[in-house]
Amino acid sequence: MCATPIARLVAQGTVLERVTGRTSGYALNKDHLLIEPILQIANAKKTLIERISETITSWSHQPLTVQLFGSAARNDMETDSDIDILFVFDESTDDQETDTNINQLTQQVSRWTGNDVRPLVYSESEVEPAPIFDSVLREGIPISGNPN
Repeated sequence: MCATPIARLVAQGTVLERVTGRTSGYALNKDHLLIEPILQIANAKKTLIERISETITSWSHQPLTVQLFGSAARNDMETDSDIDILFVFDESTDDQETDTNINQLTQQVSRWTGNDVRPLVYSESEVEPAPIFDSVLREGIPISGNPN
């Protein structure tokens, strides 16, 4: 049984070990059959953000900002964690169209990830000092629009 995760990866062949004296160096074995799926898993959050951004780009009313926050942004999600996304729109945005777009996006993100999605939707005038906005400013990852 391998003592450390890196030892297990070396034993499986997905990571190559190079020993020089008492020092070990490690590199991905780019020829291994599982490297592509491993890299896809490692890049899942980046892929999710790109897909969300691409979807939002197709909307006729662009949000002022969209940010991923909470456990998904902090990289501490569990299998039962939800995905928190903040949307801020200007006052002239069509509420019905916006609701439809956000509902469709929420369903897509759930299908892509298997997690529930919790969209928080505000108009620009509703954004004021509050703990939720402090959290977004502190840990949020911009997806679309102006992050400020």
